[in-house]
Amino acid sequence: MPPSVFISYSRKDQRWKDGLASQLGVLEREGLLRTWHDGMIQSGTDWLPAIEAAMAEARVAVFIISADFLNSDFIRRKETPALMERRLKEGLLIIPVIARPCPWHKVTWLAGIQARPLNGKTLARLGGVKAEEVLSDLAEEILKRVEGMAGSGPEEPGPRISASASGPHDSAPRADFLQRARLAGDHATASPVQSTLASSAGTDRAELPNSPRPSKPPTSDPLAVWREKLSFLLKQKARDDRLDARSSQSAPLWVPVCGLLIGLLTLLFFMYLVLKEGPVPCDRHVPVIIVLALGAAMAYAFIGGWATAEGKLPVAPHFSNVITVSAGGGIAVLLALIILGVKLYPCPPPPVPPPGHQCPPKTDADQLVDTYASDIGTLRGTAEARNPDWQSRVREEGLMLAKSIGEIDEERLTVARKVARREYKAWALLMVASTYVGSGRGEDGRNRLDYAAEALQDLDQALTMMHLITLDHQRGDECAAKVYRWMTGHSADLQRTHYLKAVALAVTAQAGGGHTKDDVQRELKELDKLDPEYLKRYPAETNPDLAWATQ
Repeated sequence: MPPSVFISYSRKDQRWKDGLASQLGVLEREGLLRTWHDGMIQSGTDWLPAIEAAMAEARVAVFIISADFLNSDFIRRKETPALMERRLKEGLLIIPVIARPCPWHKVTWLAGIQARPLNGKTLARLGGVKAEEVLSDLAEEILKRVEGMAGSGPEEPGPRISASASGPHDSAPRADFLQRARLAGDHATASPVQSTLASSAGTDRAELPNSPRPSKPPTSDPLAVWREKLSFLLKQKARDDRLDARSSQSAPLWVPVCGLLIGLLTLLFFMYLVLKEGPVPCDRHVPVIIVLALGAAMAYAFIGGWATAEGKLPVAPHFSNVITVSAGGGIAVLLALIILGVKLYPCPPPPVPPPGHQCPPKTDADQLVDTYASDIGTLRGTAEARNPDWQSRVREEGLMLAKSIGEIDEERLTVARKVARREYKAWALLMVASTYVGSGRGEDGRNRLDYAAEALQDLDQALTMMHLITLDHQRGDECAAKVYRWMTGHSADLQRTHYLKAVALAVTAQAGGGHTKDDVQRELKELDKLDPEYLKRYPAETNPDLAWATQ
């Protein structure tokens, strides 16, 4: 009966056990040895006696070493003591295989045994094809050692080379053609069970139970024997060619190319979302950095996974899992680029005004805008009085006022009056819109929607200018500081503009213009965050449009 190889392992290292069992299975099909592990215990069998019988019968024991293996109570109390005792008394060959990093060389009973792979490496660190090469060489080494033990008697017990040694790795050479022909002849004239096992080369290993299978009876015809020899050799060569092709198969090149394309398209898409509204101000440079980092991270995720599958990624020696390296590396690249971008590309400092710098003085155009403030107050009084002819008067006076304000040359205005011009024009248009009722399907509804949409556009531009003024104020610009104090102080232009924008959103929502109550409530929350007292002085319930949106 061929010698038995016992594999001891932790369930969390099953992938490495399966890899070694697959390599040993090639030799098992040739009738050169047998492999046993606890995965071969059939249902309903008492597992402990089965394991003890397999350990007692084994000529070679392979330990798949990892932290989980060394922490297993069953392995340390049952398997390793029995096998180590056989090593000392009977010369049982024990070969540790380091699957994953762990302090195994500190374990007393294990440190004196030469382990595989050599040079302190692990199967997880090698990964892929290199790990398969180590397991293939180990299978051939086990066969060579077993054949040597059979020819020279039991191996003398005693310690092997220390775990820190790193000598050359001897591997058994492949049998030549005549040796393989001799083996084939042995199988051809063997018992029916052995002949069946030999002729099953190339089938799945799961199809090789210990029970015999029907086979052809042996024949004494020399020509038939040599035909069977030749058929056996051709099948084995075809199987070896398939294994070599599978081992040398590499990840396709389209994987990293696809990663680069996806990263680039992602980058362009998000850059479009960021830049579609115009140039990015300094305070919004962080989203741009995040977009750039995201594109680079996605590209790395594909390239890193491809390099890991190829075994070409030296920065991840302990991870053979492609998904782990791809996802972890991509997240690391994303965070690193965001941090570097924020640190290396901050907002530039504000320009220092030259000595004697003065803020622009008020112009006659500025004074004209100031005069319209009283006209807005008069129009507001007419709208709130609700006299019998208030609708026609508000429409006529409001449209005339909005037109006059819009004709002012904005280039002649200072920053503060540019904001006031937009605000006053929008305010007049909103009062005109309040004279119409209905949705956008009727003429009144269309007029209401058009005036509210135009007012909303002016209010958005006013808020954009106020935002820029706020940034200049934060950078220390004295002129911007004066305007900032004006628009947030007693005049409360900033708060009023947010309030008017909420009204414009409510009007367009009622008229079917595409906005919703959620938009209105979001704007009111922004106003409440800016100045909680403003909505207490001017409650939303007092305005019919806002009252509708907040119901």
